[in-house]
Amino acid sequence: MTRARRNPFTRPSTCQHYIVMWDLHWRVIDCRRLARGSGLSEALKETIERLELDGWRAEGRAEFGFTFVTRPGERRLVMITGRDPFDAAIQTFSPFGGSCGEQRSKSIYWTLGKDHD
Repeated sequence: MTRARRNPFTRPSTCQHYIVMWDLHWRVIDCRRLARGSGLSEALKETIERLELDGWRAEGRAEFGFTFVTRPGERRLVMITGRDPFDAAIQTFSPFGGSCGEQRSKSIYWTLGKDHD
């Protein structure tokens, strides 16, 4: 049995996405909002190429939607994400959520047929 591999590039980009560069303490260094429907892998590739022109070196191939980049004395994380990095709301996950992170109106209690107030 093998582990499932997450590939953020397999589905079309119909939801809002961002390319974000964080430092090692999760502080946003740079953020670029991508247009809906844009090619995610191409946008990440172009971002890495731009960073390489500025002296950064990618540590990996970014096949999972992220990679670390380094230059002497610095290391940063570059990632494609569907979450606005400046959104201060608490992150949650619901298996009943809709596409693009939207929540459906049914609660887990209603879905499982349990009574609740």
